[in-house]
Amino acid sequence: MNMTVFRALNPRNLLLVICMILLVLIGFKGYYIAKKIDGYNQAEQLYANKQWIEAEAAYDKAHRNRWIHYKEQQLTARLTELAPIAEIRSTLERIRLEAVHAAEELDFSAYKEIVHELQQFRAAYMGQRHPFEQEYIKISEQLQVSPMIIKGWNDFRGHFTQQMADNLENKQYEEESFRGYLMSIPDMIYGSSEKKTAAITEQLKAYDERKLAQLGAAGNTDALLQASLAMSNSYQALQFEAPWVRQKTDDIIAELLSKAADQVDYAMYIHLAKQYEQHLTSLQVSESAVKNAIDRQIQQWLKQGGRLVQAGEYEDAITLYKSLAAYTDTSELLKQAQLEQMASDPIRLLQQLDHSVSYEHVMGGKNRFGGKLYAAGISNGEQLVVAVWSGKEHVKRYLSDQIPASTLKLQLEPKLGSDSSPALIIESASTSRTSKVTAYQLHSDGLRQLLQFEGDRYEIVNSDHIKVYHPEGSRDEKAVADYKLKGGQFEFAGYEERILDIEPAELTSHLGAKVRMKVNIVQVNEQMSLAEVAEGQYIGLVGQQPQSTGLITVVGQMNQYTDIRLDDAIIVVPVFEVDSIE
Repeated sequence: MNMTVFRALNPRNLLLVICMILLVLIGFKGYYIAKKIDGYNQAEQLYANKQWIEAEAAYDKAHRNRWIHYKEQQLTARLTELAPIAEIRSTLERIRLEAVHAAEELDFSAYKEIVHELQQFRAAYMGQRHPFEQEYIKISEQLQVSPMIIKGWNDFRGHFTQQMADNLENKQYEEESFRGYLMSIPDMIYGSSEKKTAAITEQLKAYDERKLAQLGAAGNTDALLQASLAMSNSYQALQFEAPWVRQKTDDIIAELLSKAADQVDYAMYIHLAKQYEQHLTSLQVSESAVKNAIDRQIQQWLKQGGRLVQAGEYEDAITLYKSLAAYTDTSELLKQAQLEQMASDPIRLLQQLDHSVSYEHVMGGKNRFGGKLYAAGISNGEQLVVAVWSGKEHVKRYLSDQIPASTLKLQLEPKLGSDSSPALIIESASTSRTSKVTAYQLHSDGLRQLLQFEGDRYEIVNSDHIKVYHPEGSRDEKAVADYKLKGGQFEFAGYEERILDIEPAELTSHLGAKVRMKVNIVQVNEQMSLAEVAEGQYIGLVGQQPQSTGLITVVGQMNQYTDIRLDDAIIVVPVFEVDSIE
């Protein structure tokens, strides 16, 4: 068998086979050569007829026929000329595929970006008198781009509608991005801007009101108000009017408050009122019908407390005032009720020795100053009077020296002294500060002055240390003076060191204060460097010196001015003693 094949493949037969193969290849090549020539001619005819889309396709097909190099320069030139058509087709095909994929994956952000890309791409060809504008329209219609995009928008619209329904059904509200997404859907999907606004308003109003109702029914007012605030902030960020959010929230809170008031549940009512007040603060709203109703109810209860005190029902009045104190200041009312309960009218105790004397800022109580009952007040605006009764002996009366005029307040201060024998603090009017404070302590031999100062406010650190803010004698509004107990009286012990951050132009307003400021060094000198504040205005720096010109931050203080010569002129500059350079 092998010998037979070997004999058949002699040189003559082998040459014959090769010739046959070459003939077949020549036939193939001839066919494709003819196809390329015919294709080119057909493309030229389409081009002449201005059938640009078909011509581009025909030129491209002929160009990809590599069996013969025929009219290659002309093909390349034509394809370059018609390249926008190829770009239109390839770009629209890609955008269509990407949009379909984004819609299937419910990726709204990606879908928006794809549509935005389509709009930008379309704008380059449409309405710009582009030579291939009609070709863009034809290719877009062939690929059904617009119907596909519209279907995608409607699919997302349906998805968001279902998402809202699912949230309400499951009472789970973590995912609510649909608000912004719905507003991002083009107006034309709804028919017009007005129809879109109406449809979205109806849809979101129904969702929001039902969600708030669910939260209110569950009794979770924290979640209700947080959700309401989140809705309001979301709509504000979207610049969308949603008045129903606050209205529905107010309706629910009003109903809960009314129920608590009917049940005389002070704690629940105050809890709801404070939550709602904080909610209004977060919304930056000062007035509302619900807030007015709360204020009216609180006032009714305060009046009721007054009637209870008048009727001698002190415990009920005290309970009421303590409950309301979580919402409004009832300290004075509570104090009065407690005084009424603990003792008879304190002024009667003060006037037992002399009924002709009038008193102001009267106060009293039990089990202090070594007695079972005490009373204190300001006599004729001139003296502090303390009356103490042991319950057995005669009333003991203690008088202070003359006190500052125009007393504003008299109060006990257990932090100074002891709970059984606290200091008595008098706050009087001050011509330069918020008040003038004078304190007395009751000893066996009488009232002794414990301290006196003027300031905007004070803080009792402990029984031996008091801080006075913006005390008399300091021009610095932020100065803090320390008063320490020494020999039975509080004495001034100095100012707390404090560094103020200021602008260079403010330096002269902080004479003697330690400050920090950023300055522009324009001249470095071992004796005094210069910092420029403004044109023609300088600060002289002494002490620690900068190494170079430019901006630096320095810490120190100004205590004086000096004259310097600059550009043949004598100018006055503030002198800043530099403690450190930061």
